[in-house]
Amino acid sequence: METQIFDFKDKIDQEKLEFAANLLRQGELVAFPTETVYGLGAHAFNEKAVANIFKVKGRPQDNPLTVHLSNLVDLEKIAVDIPAVAYQILDHFAPGPITVVLRKSDLVPGVVSAGLNTVGVRFPSNNIARALIKAAAVPLVAPSANLSGKPSPTKAWHVYDDLAGKIPCIIDGGASQLGLESTILDLSGSEPKILRPGLISPLDIKQKTGISVKNICKLSKAVEISHTPSQKYKHYSPEAKIILLEQNVDQEKRMTNLFQGLQTILLEQDENQRKEIEQIIIAFYIPEDLAKRIKKINLLKKLEENLKEINLIFILETYNNNDNLTEATNHLFDRFREFDRKRVDYIVCTAEPPKGKGLAYMNRLEKATKFRI
Repeated sequence: METQIFDFKDKIDQEKLEFAANLLRQGELVAFPTETVYGLGAHAFNEKAVANIFKVKGRPQDNPLTVHLSNLVDLEKIAVDIPAVAYQILDHFAPGPITVVLRKSDLVPGVVSAGLNTVGVRFPSNNIARALIKAAAVPLVAPSANLSGKPSPTKAWHVYDDLAGKIPCIIDGGASQLGLESTILDLSGSEPKILRPGLISPLDIKQKTGISVKNICKLSKAVEISHTPSQKYKHYSPEAKIILLEQNVDQEKRMTNLFQGLQTILLEQDENQRKEIEQIIIAFYIPEDLAKRIKKINLLKKLEENLKEINLIFILETYNNNDNLTEATNHLFDRFREFDRKRVDYIVCTAEPPKGKGLAYMNRLEKATKFRI
């Protein structure tokens, strides 16, 4: 199958938009941009089309999908017994990066909800996404348009790398504005609960609506042994191994942990394997102030001197962590993809305070982490 790419970065091409909408109505898959990440769209009421999403992505069948709508009046086609708090929250945050979980209507096939009696519903704010849903005139399921387990796509080329030849069409709307998936808020029970943190936080919801939301997403505890791999999470993962540098108020101790931890991880590779490797590339995606400290103490040069038997190459990329992690969250998945293109072996990231956007950032980062130091 040849995968066409439609360039909508400057403006929406109405003829190509209708072509893509017609593909969706016919049961084909179309990748398109949203404000969070790129989605892989399919007609939500077409069971064969929905099943094809699982096949193309390699997605587990027990992982439910979210229905995307462009108009609030369509919500009652998807959900039943909709509580008043749902409309209160959607009035303030939709369209936008929030998914509400409600009791599903009989129109929603079981394959969408993975057999559950609930369904996630979202109203994307991206103009291209809204125009496509409206043109298709059907609700769309649209999980991230990547192979299951890989970093979510925030640019069209990320989608093409994973799905070229597997889907007929990708709509290129440029880089996603936000870069992380939506907040998932469960409104199907007795109290609102966040199932996945996103850029809309419990505090945001409380401040805008007065509704208290329970956050049941817990970050995993730090592993104190530096070389212990984290096997629990397999999501959002690049080919490179993620090394998470834990928080520490003592910055000198944090630098010591980084220095010793990297040495331990690199030296514990099989000796014969090390001899076969021409070089090891280590990328850093870290805040600007930490990068300055690393340069000030010549940490990377010291590593090279201590590990002379290994040809080390370093890539240092930074973000401003004084902007509520906006820059870090916007570019996290894109950095993962770029580092994989450069055949990086390890990516060093730093733990950020798990509050506000930091909660969503750390949720994604922890799920990708292989080592902690």
